Amino acid sequence: MLAASSTGSFADPIASIADESISSGIIGFWIALTTLFVGFSLVMLVVTRRASYGDKMTRQLSRDVYLELPADLLSSVRNQLMWRLRGSIVGGLAGFVGLLLIVQPWETRATAGVEVSLVGLSAVFFGNQSGAAIGGMLARRQSVSSVRTARLEPVTHRELVAPLWRSLAAISAGIGVAATLALALVSATYEQSQPGFVAEVPMLAAAAALTAVIAASLPRIARRLAASRALRGDDHALAWSDALAARTIRDLCLGLTWAGFAITNSVLASIGRLAPEEGQQLVSQIQAVGSTLAVLAAITVLIVVLVTTPDRHLQRTVWPEFAAGAPQSRPDVQ
Repeated sequence: MLAASSTGSFADPIASIADESISSGIIGFWIALTTLFVGFSLVMLVVTRRASYGDKMTRQLSRDVYLELPADLLSSVRNQLMWRLRGSIVGGLAGFVGLLLIVQPWETRATAGVEVSLVGLSAVFFGNQSGAAIGGMLARRQSVSSVRTARLEPVTHRELVAPLWRSLAAISAGIGVAATLALALVSATYEQSQPGFVAEVPMLAAAAALTAVIAASLPRIARRLAASRALRGDDHALAWSDALAARTIRDLCLGLTWAGFAITNSVLASIGRLAPEEGQQLVSQIQAVGSTLAVLAAITVLIVVLVTTPDRHLQRTVWPEFAAGAPQSRPDVQ
């Protein structure tokens, strides 16, 4: 008995010291990560004020969308693009704050789990994409010449954005709504049985509803953006206005994708803590499968974003005559 008591008395302090060491290491990691992320973001905000960086990114955009960029449009397109970049940086910072609030690394037992981590990462990506879209919408409209080309037929969202991005937004929004309904049903039947992260059903329902409404409104948003014209002028200005509108709609589609992703993973993380004791094994298996699929889906979306050039969809469907490198027959504007 004495030996057992002595062993227990030594084990408790050792376990406590180990827990404190792990907690200190986690907090140190998050402090370093936060410092690097915020510092890099602030540096990039300063860099976007440099004309040379803006010109470089604008020419890169011209290659991405495969549209010829006349010299007299360079500064105007650069101004629009820098608004977008600043918006994406600020949105990413806001998303990172959301990540910290979700993971809560300052707690003794920080919220953990693959699902919760994916919710936090989705918040960062959502902030980045939605910030870019908002920045594009807030950028000041400019008149680049005294000539203004009239559009005979309105441009639709199908011409602005490739089907891939529209489908991703619609599917993610739909899955988010279905997952929220499932969580509402489970939370109405059971009370929380395990400590940890559990999403608030009303807040999640509001987010899912907003995501679905925006996804359904994309055609109208696209028409309004194209009609508002970021650059007012001749045919080239109109083509670039469409390209900027297409980029904004694409950012919105990706933002909706990450929003639906965050909602679905919030449900996956919450259901395990609401299920009764006898159902924990089945729920754990469902969570394992769901987490694996979620990780694969996130990796797939990131790879598709990195390796594709969806902005050329607009050039192919609306402005084939202005393809970069094609012979130009632009008349001099008198």
